[in-house]
Amino acid sequence: MNSKNFLLVTYFFLSGIMSAQYSPTKLVEDFKISTDNSPSTIIQNSPKLFCNGTKRFLTTWKDYREGEATTYAQWYDSLGKSVGNNLRILDDDDIAINMDGSFLSLNEWTGYYYPHMDDITYIDGKIYYPDGSSSFDFNIFQAGLSGCDVDCLGMDFKCISMKDGFNVIIRIDGAIVLNHYDINGNLIRKKSLPSNIFNRRSSKFDCDKDLNSNYILCWFNARNINWENLNDSIPIGIYAAIFDSNDSLNTTPVFIKEFKTNNNSEFNPWNTPPIKCASIANNRWQIFWLEGNPISLNYALINNDGNLIDSLKSISITPFSGERFIHNFTITPIKDNKFCIYISTELNLQGGWDMFNNYLLLFNSDGTFIHQNSDTKVLGPGGITSLFYPSNFFQINDSTLYTVISDEKDVFLKTVFNLSSYSNDIIKINDDTSGSNDQLPNIIPVKDDSFFISWNRETISSGITVNSKGNLIGNQVNLESSNCFILPNGNCYNFWLFSGISGCIPFTHKGYTLYDKDWDIMLKDTLVKFGTGSSQFPNILKLSIASMVMYYTDGNRLFMRLLNNIGEIIKESNFDIGYDQELKLFSVDDTSFFIKWGDKLQYFNRDLEQISQIYNLTFDSYLGNNKFLQITRPYYNWDRYGTILSVTGDTLVKSFKIVSDVIERYLDRFFNIYPLTNNDFLVLYIKNNQLFAKAFSNEGKEKSKEFIIHSNVQSFKKQPTVVVNGNKVFFVWSDARNEGSGYDIYGSIFDLSKIVEVEEQKRNDLPEEFALSQNYPNPFNPSTTISYQIAASLNPSQGGTLITLKVYDVLGKEVATLVNEEQNAGNYNYTFSIDKNKLPSGIYFYQLKAGSFVETKKFVVLK
Repeated sequence: MNSKNFLLVTYFFLSGIMSAQYSPTKLVEDFKISTDNSPSTIIQNSPKLFCNGTKRFLTTWKDYREGEATTYAQWYDSLGKSVGNNLRILDDDDIAINMDGSFLSLNEWTGYYYPHMDDITYIDGKIYYPDGSSSFDFNIFQAGLSGCDVDCLGMDFKCISMKDGFNVIIRIDGAIVLNHYDINGNLIRKKSLPSNIFNRRSSKFDCDKDLNSNYILCWFNARNINWENLNDSIPIGIYAAIFDSNDSLNTTPVFIKEFKTNNNSEFNPWNTPPIKCASIANNRWQIFWLEGNPISLNYALINNDGNLIDSLKSISITPFSGERFIHNFTITPIKDNKFCIYISTELNLQGGWDMFNNYLLLFNSDGTFIHQNSDTKVLGPGGITSLFYPSNFFQINDSTLYTVISDEKDVFLKTVFNLSSYSNDIIKINDDTSGSNDQLPNIIPVKDDSFFISWNRETISSGITVNSKGNLIGNQVNLESSNCFILPNGNCYNFWLFSGISGCIPFTHKGYTLYDKDWDIMLKDTLVKFGTGSSQFPNILKLSIASMVMYYTDGNRLFMRLLNNIGEIIKESNFDIGYDQELKLFSVDDTSFFIKWGDKLQYFNRDLEQISQIYNLTFDSYLGNNKFLQITRPYYNWDRYGTILSVTGDTLVKSFKIVSDVIERYLDRFFNIYPLTNNDFLVLYIKNNQLFAKAFSNEGKEKSKEFIIHSNVQSFKKQPTVVVNGNKVFFVWSDARNEGSGYDIYGSIFDLSKIVEVEEQKRNDLPEEFALSQNYPNPFNPSTTISYQIAASLNPSQGGTLITLKVYDVLGKEVATLVNEEQNAGNYNYTFSIDKNKLPSGIYFYQLKAGSFVETKKFVVLK
């Protein structure tokens, strides 16, 4: 375990020990809702194949048998026979295989561990050895990627095996860095390529090595159009350079081809051609790139001295032009003195149909082109899977190619003789026996004593009724989605959505299937066909026992249907909300509701008529009584704060802390708000890999301490949701507690009165003395947090204490008043912004006064 993972696990562990947990009465302990089906439907997809010219090759894929996506691998010999069992590895963002069978696995991921920067990109590595052992995880690269780092030339990387270990080459916003590691993962050397050669402009690159661990690096030298000087003399185009095994340049860079634009001044980095390179026979190197429309494969040959051999050559690939996407562009290793280039493209046709073309070009080991095979398939919307075109790598042996494919449930090894001749034998690669992943639960009250739970089961959706004692009622039913609404008569609306591409234009089908109480289909209605815009599901808002509103969007219009309690349409209406706006509806009472789209809010009556002006209001949830909750998070920590607003945007309740230290993990970011009775609300969040809830009134007052909604079981948990029915609170979530079985749906039931019961705050819970803490961060830009505590009054009948918090410059001049009001005993945080107060860089002092208590501290502003 590397140091940052150790610290993160330690933090989670200590947080769990030090947090005293409030525990309201739980009526029903955790119970499993979903039941797995057989055979396995666990997702296994995104297969890849890696090799280095030896007799063995490695297949990898994404595997969900443990709940979250993990990466597994399987070795195969040259005859396509598996060697050993499935092996869990770090990842397959890139893999380099050494001649002795050891291999380096790379993992790119985004973390959220620094207080000043939300997105930190990491590249980690791990080496696996033939005896089944592995090295420690080691960090190769980390940087905050935002703004121009991503928007200009981006980042990518590749690893290659060397005689003494591995080389990892990283391209970051145009610059290229070499990292050389030994066989144990220790860094031998790190070097940045000279700017006079690369000029921080590479927008694509590739590399390959020969048997002596010399290697070639080829790149496309673009021009950074956002900030680069456009008048310099360095040509835009393809370059290559050869390095020895010590990462020293063997030759000066070779300029292979220039690319000119219409104004001969700039070249969009996103339009640079895909580029590949390969080591071939006689100490030669070959560079390939795709160019033009129709597409042609272009290539150049250079020797080990960096000299261009012969003229550039070109082979026509696609017979006609059009909007085309390149899925794969890959070179196999040399086998039997031959190697192949595989290219897979997709061409958009009219009417939502697409043409998929596979091209296989055979070359001699000296780089001479032999012949080309092609394969074409035309499929309708959504018809493409990896079964129709091979993955991104091949292995060649005695004129036989191996590729890996996926049907989403399993991954397979497939033998290919040429693109129009496939072996009938496909070999299942993954050896799991686990069940399905059940995720995205949805819960709906049915009667006073029962609920209907629906969820997504990878390729289908399912649902079942549960009573208030946690007992499953009836059989599990299959649905078209997990978005359901149960009518009072027991019939169920099941809303569905399908997205695809018609020609070059994305489209969405939206509709519903109506089931009777015995789950027989009564009606299937398409509400939107070939619609555009938001992919938001249709839904129903309940107004009263007698009426409800079905709503859905198509492009820039919102459509509504007023239904009675048996689903009959009473009235229909629609109006313009602007293109692709997020839509929410909130019930106000039995006859009216709010509609929120974007930052707009309007009041409607039961007849679907607008009965108020359009308000501009940014908020997250409606609390009842014309009060709206807005959630904020400071950039420097993971706390959540709430502010309660009126419909006109006036602040009714100032910022109050809702929850502390909600760490947003890249696996599952979750923080949500749900209404309770009497205009109270409940927040659900994930912290330390546990699911918590906490109740508040619509005055922003705590009505419960935070509590865990499940039993103390260590597992991945995510996607909690909740509903109130009578005096019961029913939680459901997705839980991977059954090892090797993926996720299942679990639930628990609580007594509502215990959750919203206000606990008397003991006097000794309040601070006993005044204190002013050092601000954090310090120095800072643009904001910092100042924390202080106010002692409990000796006389409980007295009001709050007059508090002033002010900022002074080094000359003692007051530059800002932060607080000047009476405040009750407790702990307080104030976020101070230099942008709001327009302070220049320098040293300042902040001072807290509370009665006779005075304390001053220093902070530093850096711009």
